[in-house]
Amino acid sequence: MLNFSTKSERLKGKAELTRLFTRIGNENGNKRQCKKGQKIFEGSSIRTEDNSTVYILIHEEGRNDFTKIFENTQVTVEKMQKLSSGEEDILLDLIKGELLINVENMPQGSSFKVKTPTAITGVRGTRFDVRILEDLVTRVLVLQGKVFLGNLSQFIEQKIIELSAGEHSTVRPDEPPQQPQTLDPEIQQQYEDMAEKIVEAINEGNLAQTIEDKESVPEKPEEQFKDGDEFIGPDGKKYIYSEDAGGFIGPNGEFLSPGDAIDMQSRYEEHIYEDGDE
Repeated sequence: MLNFSTKSERLKGKAELTRLFTRIGNENGNKRQCKKGQKIFEGSSIRTEDNSTVYILIHEEGRNDFTKIFENTQVTVEKMQKLSSGEEDILLDLIKGELLINVENMPQGSSFKVKTPTAITGVRGTRFDVRILEDLVTRVLVLQGKVFLGNLSQFIEQKIIELSAGEHSTVRPDEPPQQPQTLDPEIQQQYEDMAEKIVEAINEGNLAQTIEDKESVPEKPEEQFKDGDEFIGPDGKKYIYSEDAGGFIGPNGEFLSPGDAIDMQSRYEEHIYEDGDE
């Protein structure tokens, strides 16, 4: 068991996103459109929709640790602290969807955990992926390092297994984790390639232009949206996208073109946590 100092400070993270229509909220229930460079703190809740991707980066010089939040994912940052001893203590609550995580450069003795509706994972200095499948089944695959995996159920005897690089397991509700299985080499390579591209892009300071994202960006603004998509403007008004109208319709019938919505989003500078902004 790790011995942590009781003194701590908030560890800053920031979001890099590749699509519009990602929501970020805090513990007070306030919600905003997530924007590039958005500060992430304890209590932040992020929800991505179709064709949306967010990367959470640790806001420190020389760090290339990241958490990739895939489309149609909801995750809450339950804990994000830097202890006075220099160790970090991070807990993510994955409600649905998928996360790809690289924490190779965390200070020695740090703790990084991911909780799902059925499982809890604990890691140190590793690269892994967590995904919630149908029926709340949690799937964990390990690319580098080791992951400890357990079930959160109160109705069965607790069992913790250790997964090494190249292994995967699943956890079903009210069942212990499946014994480690060998990961398909092709699947492992696909995830490794994805992670390496992200790390390279972070090191180059050009994350938004990673190959995987650049290839899938629609050429026309309207191709990014579908009927019913919502856009919350800086004025707080909700606009609903209409394919028939070819744009967003406001509460009083105002029309907003897809291009204007994208431009408005790129210029939107409001932060949720004003006291955390520099």
